[in-house]
This record gives sequence, structure tokens and C-alpha cells, in this order.
Amino acid sequence: MSTDGIRTWVDMWMLRLSNIPELLGNLRQNMHSRSGGMHNTEYESSLAGQTALVTGANAGIGLDLSAALARRGAHVIMACRSEERGQAAVATVRRHLQMNGRVKRQELKATQPAAYSTADVSSCHTPAQSANEHHCSDDKPAAVEPSTSTQRQSTERAICGSKGMGTGTVEFRQLDLSNLASVRDFGERWSRECPLPHLLFCNAGIMAPPKRGETVDGLESQFQVNYLSHWLLARTLTEPPPRELKAPSWRNPFSRRGAAQPHEREQGTRVVLLSSCMHQGGRLDFSDLQARRRYDALQKYADSKLAMIMAAQELQDCFVRRGSCSTAVAVDPGVLDTALARGFFRQHVPGVLWPVTDRLLTWLLLPPAAATDTLLWAATAPAQQVAGRFVKRGRVAMPSPRAADCSKSAMLWAESCRLTGLPDERA
Repeated sequence: MSTDGIRTWVDMWMLRLSNIPELLGNLRQNMHSRSGGMHNTEYESSLAGQTALVTGANAGIGLDLSAALARRGAHVIMACRSEERGQAAVATVRRHLQMNGRVKRQELKATQPAAYSTADVSSCHTPAQSANEHHCSDDKPAAVEPSTSTQRQSTERAICGSKGMGTGTVEFRQLDLSNLASVRDFGERWSRECPLPHLLFCNAGIMAPPKRGETVDGLESQFQVNYLSHWLLARTLTEPPPRELKAPSWRNPFSRRGAAQPHEREQGTRVVLLSSCMHQGGRLDFSDLQARRRYDALQKYADSKLAMIMAAQELQDCFVRRGSCSTAVAVDPGVLDTALARGFFRQHVPGVLWPVTDRLLTWLLLPPAAATDTLLWAATAPAQQVAGRFVKRGRVAMPSPRAADCSKSAMLWAESCRLTGLPDERA
């Protein structure tokens, strides 16, 4: 075996074993919390008057985060591909916020798709799959059916009570991350008609589908959905066109009579990009970035999460060069109890053992709510503390040394510009 072959083999096994320390840390945290450990309440600050955009908001981390943001008074745009699932998630958040409570874990599980992908992706299909066999959760029946009145009121905003935290609002907006045209249309419409969001959470993603999938743009599905579309969305929303705003069709609930606010705000936009502990195994092989020659599902997932950390660093450099007050930060939310994680572990365990492993995972995986405090801290901490940095378990941490590879970061930025047609400010 050649030296490169040995290195690839070692990297492959290191990647597959990289979750073990995280799982052991989760077990320790779960045992502490179930023995009377206190819930972290450090980030109970008010977000009244702020607008937050969350991708993949209809399940898992995105759903719990959307509820947490609204409880703190923010106006939350819950962006996902399926209107049916999106409206069901909005109804869930509204109902539980009106009861002054956190979204119940039982209902969160009921809204989770029984697949390894999050609920905010569209048809990322392999050549062997038909149009009705996508491994993406939005294509499966919704577990929670919204009422007829909820479906009719697609743009209705409801006031959500939150004890001691003020009031917030939530609404659904459609966004297909597997289609770059959809991302461009979403970002450009927002830039024309709406103020800059205060907070942008790039959360949606898919994890290690066994067969290589391609988006409608001909790109590997994990690379586009997890990274490239979020990179495009962040650039589009933080680089509004220099023209006068039209009267917004998406009314700002915090402005007087819904009038448009100026694009330039002192605080800018805080862009929060979700990475993973799996970024440690990311390599970003630019000779086969779309995995057309060789597809390793877990490797491409790790690559996409490494790309998110590089994106946070490069976006921050871009903001500084332009004199913008916007900031970018990458976050590892942890290994959480979502359909994404459970589906991934089920891929590697015989079906007859699923009842056993599912029970074990209850102890080894943290609930999505455990990531909310870290995400809120990353979104609200002083810019000088988190700008361009990597956050894990509620504090700034050091990512993989590969994330500091300036030459690869520059290559990734240039390739992202080429694939999306945006100008390369570094050139």
C-alpha cells in the first residue's frame, strides 16, 4: 500500500472514531442532569426587536432554537423547503409559546422524520432513485398535521407569550437549499424588500446518505446543502444591493406601521454557521470536490462541516475588509438526539439491534435543547469575543488545524464564487 493509501486508511478510521469522546462527554452530561444537575440559564437575555432567520427550522435543533428565539422576543423566520412541514412547525412553536413553555420533547420527536437527513432539504437524489424515493425528510409524510386554518394563514404572525421574556413572533418562509436559484431568489428578495436580519442561523443539512446524491445544480448534495447554499445565502443577505428599499412585502413587526428600515445598522448581521465535531476528519480534496470519482458518505459530511468553519473565517475577513459591522462565527452544537444522528447510527447497526441501540442513544445523545444555549451565546456574545472564531459547548475553542489552512480556505472561497457566480473579492 502506498503512503497516500495508508494515510487515507488512517484518516478514514480516525474519522469514524472521532465521535467517541463526544459521546462519552454526552453520557457524563446526561448522568449529571438526570441526577439533579441544573439547566444552564446563562443566556436568558431578551432579543426583543430583533429578526432571526433559521434554516432547517422545522425539526431538531432548528425547531428548538426557533422556539427559544421567539421566547426571548425575536421575530423568527422559520425557513425550510416543505410548506406543509414548515407550517406544522410554526403551529407547534406558537402553541407551546402561548402556553409559556418550551416545546415538549415528545412532540419534537413526533415531528422528526424517520431518516438520516434534516427536514430542510429537497430532492438530493442518486441516479438509482426515482423522484418519489428521495432520502430527504421533507418528502416523507408530516408527522404533525397543521389545521386547515393554519394552512390557509401562510403569512399570519401570532404573538407568542413568554413568561418574563416579552413577546416574539414566528412565520414560515420557503427555501430550497438544494437549488441555488431558490437561494438566490430568497436572498435577493430579502435584500430588496426587508431590513438585514439581526441573526442568521445556517442550520439545515443532511448527513452521510449511503449513496452519492446530486442536487439540481449537479453538485454533491452534502457539499451544496450543508455548505455552499448557506455560503451563498450569507453573502447575499450581508451584501444588500446599493439601491433604495421598496416598501417591504414581509412586514417588520417591530417597525412603526411596518415601514422599511435602512439596510445599514450599527450592529450588522451575526451569521452563525453550524459545524460539527466531525470536521476533524475533513480534508477537502479539490481534485474531486464533488466526489464523482470516489464517494465516502462520512468523509463528504466531514468536508462540508470543515468548510463551514473556513467560511466563518473568510466571511469575517470579508466583513473587516468592507468595514462592515456584520460578524460570522462557526458553532459545533454537539452530538444531539435528532433524526439526523439516530439515522446515521442506524446505518451501521443491524435492524434487529435497533431497540437496544435506540435505548443506548438516549444516554449518549443530548437533546436539541442542549445546543440552544451555545447557539444563543454565539449569536449574542460581543463581536470581539467570537468574530471569525469556533464555538463549542458554550465557549470559544480551537478547531482542527486543517481549518487554519489559509491556502485551502482561499481555494474554497474561489471555488464557491465560481460555482455561484458571485464576484471574488479576494481576487
